[in-house]
Amino acid sequence: MTKRVKDIRKRLEALNVDRRCFKLTNRHLEQQVVRQRETHSFVHEEYVIGRENEKNHLLELLLNTNMDMKENVSIISIVGIGGLGKTALAQLLYNDEAVRVHFELKMWVCVSDDFDVKTIAKKIIESKTNDEMDRVQQELRKKIEGKRYLLVLDDIWNEDRELWLQLLTLLTDGAKGSKIIIITRSERVAKISGTSSPFFLKGLDEEQTWKLFSQLAFVDGKEPENQKLVSIGKDIVKKCSGASSKSSLQGKQVKDNFIAKALLR
Repeated sequence: MTKRVKDIRKRLEALNVDRRCFKLTNRHLEQQVVRQRETHSFVHEEYVIGRENEKNHLLELLLNTNMDMKENVSIISIVGIGGLGKTALAQLLYNDEAVRVHFELKMWVCVSDDFDVKTIAKKIIESKTNDEMDRVQQELRKKIEGKRYLLVLDDIWNEDRELWLQLLTLLTDGAKGSKIIIITRSERVAKISGTSSPFFLKGLDEEQTWKLFSQLAFVDGKEPENQKLVSIGKDIVKKCSGASSKSSLQGKQVKDNFIAKALLR
């Protein structure tokens, strides 16, 4: 047992030398909880790669006041499997200067599993009181009445149309041109929300995925000269299959992946 511990120590010492040679950096990774999560509107734009076309297409929809002539409020759904970067794309839109100027009011709410109309309404008006539902409804309607607003509802899982209609009833008093962006993995969620044409987000191609991985894994985002590390990185990128969040996570953990593989050899 003692001999094995010594062997592991030797390997770790050797890997520490490799780390300095490869210029690998330590990055703190926050604990993540699947589905039970809280998102926000801020984004590091330099870490969102390969989404210029998608952003421009959705910007046109957001800034188009004639998109839906029948209702003041229209709904845009961003649909795709987990890890494609749906939230990051919405964050780009939310923080765009043209969007800031166009909408009088902007709100970001992470919904996740709990599609409770009262809770969501409270989140939208940022109320922390224990008011009854009718009071919350009045506050929400007053907040958005006559204003052209943008509301992002992230991580929607609810497939109960009745619950969605209850929430939508509270959101119809905005001015013409108001928009609601729904971020979901479920095509059914997009359908029951009344979205006319859901936007299906596709994965990044291999070149874009490698660029994102390199940005997070290597010093200054530059591809290292050491081909051993490049080979390991590109193997990881292939397994990510165009998922930007997986690429980001793997990029941040590349040092730990390298150590684990070496110890198991």
